[in-house]
Amino acid sequence: MFDGISYGKGAAWLNQFLTLFGRDTFKAGVASYFKEYSWKNTSLPDFIRHMDAAATKANSPISFAKWSDTWLKCAGPNVIWHDITEKDGKITKFVVQ
Repeated sequence: MFDGISYGKGAAWLNQFLTLFGRDTFKAGVASYFKEYSWKNTSLPDFIRHMDAAATKANSPISFAKWSDTWLKCAGPNVIWHDITEKDGKITKFVVQ
């Protein structure tokens, strides 16, 4: 079933891919995907496999396949947490995950 939520989540997923893995990795994954599946039927796992291979080749510390699985198969918003380290009233480290 496709609706505004599906398209919006898909667009957000692609935007996050660009942010996490970079434009060159995205282009490499898409090029590989289209090369293998030009004029053929395909499915989401095929696309994810090619994008994961591109991220792995780019030495990404994040597994694209695991990230996609979590992002696409879980309902509701993502959970974000932070870690703040302070010294003498000043923030010395701030991490958001």
